[in-house]
Order: sequence, then structure tokens, then C-alpha cells
Amino acid sequence: MPVAFLRYQLASLSDLEREALDLIYAGVPTGQIAIRLGVSPRRVSECLARSMSALGAADLDDLVGKLALVWSLDGLAPVAGDIASGERVRLGP
Repeated sequence: MPVAFLRYQLASLSDLEREALDLIYAGVPTGQIAIRLGVSPRRVSECLARSMSALGAADLDDLVGKLALVWSLDGLAPVAGDIASGERVRLGP
């Protein structure tokens, strides 16, 4: 899948969906994501399912791989200290 398409699809996701993606990328379990975002575990699962569908991911591992690809090419990735805010910072010097 072309990276430009993945970027476009990521931009189409809601803020909540993008926050859930940041946390899943950081390895946070879905139950903890629900607590951090103040939503039900079912809502987190729905966010992840929509994100997987939008990005054409077969499963969560595939989803994380696609995120890693896009964010590494852009020089952006969630950083542990910024995960709660959903903010991304530029990697490297």
C-alpha cells in the first residue's frame, strides 16, 4: 500500500482513533487505553477496528507495522512522555 495513501487515511481518523493508535503503537494494552482515554474498552476496540479498516491492516501487528513505516519515513513517532497527550515529536538530531 503506498505511503501517501496511508498518510491520507491516517488524516481521516478521528482524534480519539489517532490517540488510540499512538497508545497501541507504544504497546499499551487496550484495557489501559480505555482507562487513559476515559472510554469503554469496547469503544477502543471500535476505534482500532476502524483504524485497521482504514489502513488496510489485517491485524494489530500489521497496523503497528504500517504506523511504523509512515512515522519513520516522516521522522515522527510517539514518544513515551508524550503518549498521554497524543503529541508526536521529531526523531533524530
